[in-house]
Amino acid sequence: QFGYRHQGKLVLRGRLSEASKVAFYAYEARQLAAIAAVAAATKTGVLPKARGQMCVDCHGMAFCYDHRNYNEPLKVDPVCRKCNARRGRSEDFPILYYVA
Repeated sequence: QFGYRHQGKLVLRGRLSEASKVAFYAYEARQLAAIAAVAAATKTGVLPKARGQMCVDCHGMAFCYDHRNYNEPLKVDPVCRKCNARRGRSEDFPILYYVA
Protein backbone atom coordinates (compact mmCIF):
# COMPACT_ATOMS: atom_id res chain seq x y z
CA GLN A 1 0.00 0.00 0.00
CA PHE A 2 1.37 3.38 -1.01
CA GLY A 3 -0.42 5.52 1.50
CA TYR A 4 -3.51 6.23 3.50
CA ARG A 5 -6.36 8.72 3.44
CA HIS A 6 -6.46 11.57 5.93
CA GLN A 7 -9.45 13.93 5.73
CA GLY A 8 -10.15 12.80 2.17
CA LYS A 9 -6.61 13.40 0.88
CA LEU A 10 -4.18 10.62 0.07
CA VAL A 11 -1.01 10.78 2.16
CA LEU A 12 1.85 8.82 0.59
CA ARG A 13 4.08 6.61 2.73
CA GLY A 14 7.84 6.75 2.42
CA ARG A 15 9.97 9.47 0.92
CA LEU A 16 9.02 9.72 -2.72
CA SER A 17 10.85 11.94 -5.15
CA GLU A 18 8.97 15.10 -6.08
CA ALA A 19 8.48 13.88 -9.66
CA SER A 20 6.92 10.66 -8.33
CA LYS A 21 4.56 12.63 -6.08
CA VAL A 22 3.43 14.80 -8.99
CA ALA A 23 2.93 11.74 -11.21
CA PHE A 24 0.98 9.89 -8.53
CA TYR A 25 -1.34 12.79 -7.69
CA ALA A 26 -2.02 13.34 -11.42
CA TYR A 27 -2.81 9.62 -11.72
CA GLU A 28 -5.17 9.83 -8.76
CA ALA A 29 -6.96 12.82 -10.31
CA ARG A 30 -7.44 10.88 -13.59
CA GLN A 31 -8.67 7.88 -11.60
CA LEU A 32 -11.29 9.90 -9.71
CA ALA A 33 -12.43 11.64 -12.90
CA ALA A 34 -12.83 8.29 -14.69
CA ILE A 35 -14.81 6.81 -11.80
CA ALA A 36 -17.10 9.86 -11.82
CA ALA A 37 -17.55 9.58 -15.60
CA VAL A 38 -18.62 5.93 -15.29
CA ALA A 39 -21.02 6.80 -12.46
CA ALA A 40 -22.56 9.57 -14.57
CA ALA A 41 -22.79 7.31 -17.63
CA THR A 42 -24.47 4.61 -15.55
CA LYS A 43 -26.91 7.10 -14.06
CA THR A 44 -27.91 8.51 -17.46
CA GLY A 45 -28.21 5.06 -19.04
CA VAL A 46 -25.23 5.31 -21.42
CA LEU A 47 -23.67 2.34 -19.60
CA PRO A 48 -25.79 -0.41 -18.04
CA LYS A 49 -25.23 -1.13 -14.35
CA ALA A 50 -22.36 -3.54 -13.78
CA ARG A 51 -24.41 -5.70 -11.44
CA GLY A 52 -26.50 -8.01 -13.52
CA GLN A 53 -23.88 -8.37 -16.24
CA MET A 54 -21.42 -11.21 -16.68
CA CYS A 55 -17.79 -10.86 -15.61
CA VAL A 56 -15.61 -10.74 -18.73
CA ASP A 57 -12.96 -12.95 -17.10
CA CYS A 58 -14.75 -15.75 -15.23
CA HIS A 59 -18.33 -15.31 -16.58
CA GLY A 60 -19.70 -15.01 -13.05
CA MET A 61 -21.90 -12.17 -11.81
CA ALA A 62 -20.17 -8.80 -12.31
CA PHE A 63 -19.90 -6.39 -9.39
CA CYS A 64 -18.23 -3.29 -10.84
CA TYR A 65 -16.47 -1.84 -13.85
CA ASP A 66 -12.70 -2.10 -14.21
CA HIS A 67 -10.58 0.53 -15.94
CA ARG A 68 -7.40 -0.70 -17.57
CA ASN A 69 -6.43 2.83 -18.56
CA TYR A 70 -7.80 5.91 -16.80
CA ASN A 71 -7.06 8.09 -19.83
CA GLU A 72 -10.04 6.39 -21.51
CA PRO A 73 -12.72 6.83 -18.82
CA LEU A 74 -15.60 4.98 -20.51
CA LYS A 75 -13.56 2.05 -21.81
CA VAL A 76 -14.40 -0.35 -18.98
CA ASP A 77 -15.04 -4.06 -18.44
CA PRO A 78 -17.64 -5.48 -16.04
CA VAL A 79 -15.86 -7.75 -13.55
CA CYS A 80 -16.57 -9.56 -10.30
CA ARG A 81 -14.67 -8.66 -7.11
CA LYS A 82 -12.29 -11.59 -7.38
CA CYS A 83 -11.32 -10.84 -10.98
CA ASN A 84 -11.02 -7.12 -10.22
CA ALA A 85 -8.46 -7.91 -7.50
CA ARG A 86 -6.70 -10.39 -9.78
CA ARG A 87 -6.37 -7.80 -12.57
CA GLY A 88 -4.42 -5.48 -10.29
CA ARG A 89 -3.47 -1.91 -11.05
CA SER A 90 -4.32 -0.14 -14.27
CA GLU A 91 -1.85 -0.04 -17.13
CA ASP A 92 -1.14 3.66 -16.68
CA PHE A 93 -0.06 3.41 -13.02
CA PRO A 94 3.06 5.59 -12.64
CA ILE A 95 6.46 4.21 -11.70
CA LEU A 96 7.32 5.61 -8.27
CA TYR A 97 10.87 6.41 -7.21
CA TYR A 98 11.76 6.56 -3.52
CA VAL A 99 14.44 8.81 -2.04
CA ALA A 100 16.96 7.09 0.20
